[in-house]
Amino acid sequence: MKLRKIKNYFLLPLVALLSTFSLAAQSPIEVEAFQEQTAMGVMPYLEVTAVADQVTLYDMVLNRGNCPAPWADYGGQLKKPRTLTYGEQTKLATGGKCNLREVLFKTSQGDWIFTFR
Repeated sequence: MKLRKIKNYFLLPLVALLSTFSLAAQSPIEVEAFQEQTAMGVMPYLEVTAVADQVTLYDMVLNRGNCPAPWADYGGQLKKPRTLTYGEQTKLATGGKCNLREVLFKTSQGDWIFTFR
């Protein structure tokens, strides 16, 4: 009987932990950072790909608000929300003077943070 109690003490937390992992949400977008040579020099961009059936991008916050997002107005609101369907991509300029480390996307399916090295 004592062995059963000990086994239950270990089994219950293990099941709870595994359930948490299986319920974790998956981001509706994938994000890649890259640079592209333009007439104005090398410019940083983000390429956003929808991996959900449909997702709307409402806002993009660069480096926790420490870098301006050119596709948003001063208040941080998008000039025009962008809706993407599965597999569709959009290329977003991130501004030339930022060392991009983190981007937060506010979407129709929640907020998602991506980090870069």
